[in-house]
Amino acid sequence: MDTRSIISSPSLTEKLFTTFSLFYSTAPFFPLLQGEREVGTIGWVGNWTTNLLWILIYVGSFWFLLRYCPIPFAELKKNWILSIIVVIGPISLLWSVEPILTLLRSGAMIGTALVSIYIRRRYTTRELLTLCSWSLGLAAGCTVFFVALLPQYGLGSGEFEGSWLGIYGQKNNLGAVMAVGYLVSILLYKFTPSRRFRYLLSAGCMLGLVFLSASATSLMICLSLPFFLWAARLIFEPSKHRLRRRLLVAICVVVLALTIASDFEGVTSAVGRDEGLSGRAAIWLSAFQAIQERPLLGYGYEAFWQSDKTAAGSIWSSVGQNLFYSHNGLLEVWLGLGIVGVLAVSGCFVVACRRSLNAAWRRFCLESVWPLALLFYLLLSNLTEVSLMKGNTLPWLLFLTVVQVSSRTQVCLSTKRVDRISQF
Repeated sequence: MDTRSIISSPSLTEKLFTTFSLFYSTAPFFPLLQGEREVGTIGWVGNWTTNLLWILIYVGSFWFLLRYCPIPFAELKKNWILSIIVVIGPISLLWSVEPILTLLRSGAMIGTALVSIYIRRRYTTRELLTLCSWSLGLAAGCTVFFVALLPQYGLGSGEFEGSWLGIYGQKNNLGAVMAVGYLVSILLYKFTPSRRFRYLLSAGCMLGLVFLSASATSLMICLSLPFFLWAARLIFEPSKHRLRRRLLVAICVVVLALTIASDFEGVTSAVGRDEGLSGRAAIWLSAFQAIQERPLLGYGYEAFWQSDKTAAGSIWSSVGQNLFYSHNGLLEVWLGLGIVGVLAVSGCFVVACRRSLNAAWRRFCLESVWPLALLFYLLLSNLTEVSLMKGNTLPWLLFLTVVQVSSRTQVCLSTKRVDRISQF
């Protein structure tokens, strides 16, 4: 049974607060709010404006939890995945090379978990996706506004000349946000018959912005999502030809994998990248070499790239640019938390996948497909970017809600209930 049935529905004020929280978790207006960052700054933790807004979001989530949710943290002890994720960062204070920075970033992780608990307790999956659609639609609209009226902020320069940045500081950020919006839109399109045109139009707009951002990773994710949903439908929807369907999906996956492996250079060049993935391969090699110095426990959560006590400076020199992450999710976890962190995060991810698969086996609906689709997105995006264990970011916030949702039976809603919920 959905716990929402025993408490009041979210008010308009709550929905507006949650929409803003989701919108702000995409890191909008980065050039304006963050200001210029001095290259090579050590221990940089953002500015007071962005930090204050996040503190207000944490406080607001906590207040709504106490006001509307009886025993707000009752289910926390059942979600051991969430508990591991929350405590592993602060534990690394014991060996962090930058303990103050690790403490602050761990606080952000705990705050993000608090926001996810509030969202989980107050919203159904469909309500959450509807609010996501509104917040990401707002991000898309602001991006077009920036490009049209403030091109000095909205458009890239130099080597990124012509690429759209929108309200974000980097083209890949815009691509990643719009890819999440595309994922949300196509899921709502598939599972909301009464509003299919609206969500199809939204998905088209999000895909267009991904293309304009020139983010190859996000574009590849968006192109693969329809195939993923098609394969999921064939595998999980009841059918007397289920075995035949699974065989068809397996053949398609094998053919696709062999095609990419046999002509990797052609595939990368088709999306405007080289075999080194725009220098990422060199970054991965340098990061892995740094890991060898502290492979078991790492350098402390979020501490490696911000410290003068690590090899970050030499990596900057070797690759010819100033980096603040390793462009790979697992490598980033390994740098901060060592192999212990990698095993913990990978284990949590695998368990979340297993629970989501079990839910999809029981019934193929929005509430069961959404966790699988988000995990698929995270798996692909973290191959060349980083969103694992990143507090105050939308993908990780959504993952924390999925971890809680996937820990119990999903509820698939009727069409009448869908129409009522979709009203903002």
